[in-house]
Amino acid sequence: MSRWIYGFHAVEAAVKREPAAVQVLWLQSGRKDKRAQGIETLAHNQGVALEWVSRERLDGVLEGAGRHQGIAAQMIGGQSQTTLDERSLLALVAQAASPLVLVLDGVTDPHNLGACLRSADAAGVTAVVVPKDQERRSGPDGA
Repeated sequence: MSRWIYGFHAVEAAVKREPAAVQVLWLQSGRKDKRAQGIETLAHNQGVALEWVSRERLDGVLEGAGRHQGIAAQMIGGQSQTTLDERSLLALVAQAASPLVLVLDGVTDPHNLGACLRSADAAGVTAVVVPKDQERRSGPDGA
């Protein structure tokens, strides 16, 4: 099973942290800026296969994914981006030696969400809990 990740921050973190899990890294043809050169060097140093592809090919693979910034990586397996029900989440937390759970509510800006997730990853968070939808839920007293 594989999954695609995209955007410079996410791809760079994956190449640094788990290069063996990166099946292939795609960079948009024609990009010669510092960010593209930096990720190209990093991929080479980590032994990650890199392919230059058209924007259309990136758009096709990542249809509906938002702004890919001209970069994507196909990852092999992994537990990232897994959705758990409440029982599975409790079991995961119970198994962790020092569980740390980040609960997010009302984060609507994708950049803020990305920053929260990168910080959670750096801090070794066991799980991130986000609402299923954007509606604010009120308690029994209406608060």
